[in-house]
Amino acid sequence: MQKKRAMAWSRESLDRDTLEQAIANKAAERMAKEIDRGILWSMLEQSGWTPVTLSRLQDNRHAVDITVWLEEHCQQQFKRNGREFLFESKEDAVYFALKWVA
Repeated sequence: MQKKRAMAWSRESLDRDTLEQAIANKAAERMAKEIDRGILWSMLEQSGWTPVTLSRLQDNRHAVDITVWLEEHCQQQFKRNGREFLFESKEDAVYFALKWVA
């Protein structure tokens, strides 16, 4: 009886450790991606790209409208991360800001 309880406890402990490790790995991956993005964006800004940050997104439809506008109107490359945008073209950044920054 004690052996069965010990085995069950061991299995639960192993499952919990595995879950905790999986959560820690996922958090580490997200952190690494955010650090990489920050470094890349910093380098792009130093090379002349223009940042624009929206104060907020109203809802999902607003976010979709912005995405469609970006695809239709930007002449050069852009990057997006939530409410933060980075434009290769200063003109694209100005037009974007005039349209979407409130």
